[in-house]
Amino acid sequence: MITEKVRAVINKHVDEYIDEMRFEFFYLEGHRDIKETAPGKFVIKDSDVIIDWNQKYDPILVHPVEKFFIPEIVELFVVEFIVELELPELIKLSNFDVSGVIHEEDIPIGDPRFNDDQLKSLLLYTCFDISYQDDYPEVKDYIEEVYKQKHPQNIQTFLDRVRPFLLE
Repeated sequence: MITEKVRAVINKHVDEYIDEMRFEFFYLEGHRDIKETAPGKFVIKDSDVIIDWNQKYDPILVHPVEKFFIPEIVELFVVEFIVELELPELIKLSNFDVSGVIHEEDIPIGDPRFNDDQLKSLLLYTCFDISYQDDYPEVKDYIEEVYKQKHPQNIQTFLDRVRPFLLE
């Protein structure tokens, strides 16, 4: 069993590595699985559902004021790390290796795996939320116009789902 203290040490090193990458991502969802494969040796699988603002996506919503959008798809990346800590304390790093991306997948933004709180967070981050619309009425006008248009079923399903978070 991995103690909270050891888990914190491992998370610190993995987080520092990721922070150094300086990506422009929005993290919609994340999960980290840590397994001890030998005494002091851990395999970490870091799963993140992201929007990479530097990628070209087909947008569902394009913000009329800010440089934000809501894409049709988001990306799941699973990156594997190998962390070795010095025995017996397991607090000092002896080796850190990035195995790389072991799985990637495109996921529709309307996928039911994403809960309402995650979608609200995305809408807030991308300035589509109702409070932003109160300050910038052109955003509300844009959203109302989007809802008047016909959309493919997958996009319409997403728009129907987030409507309560976009329009009062």
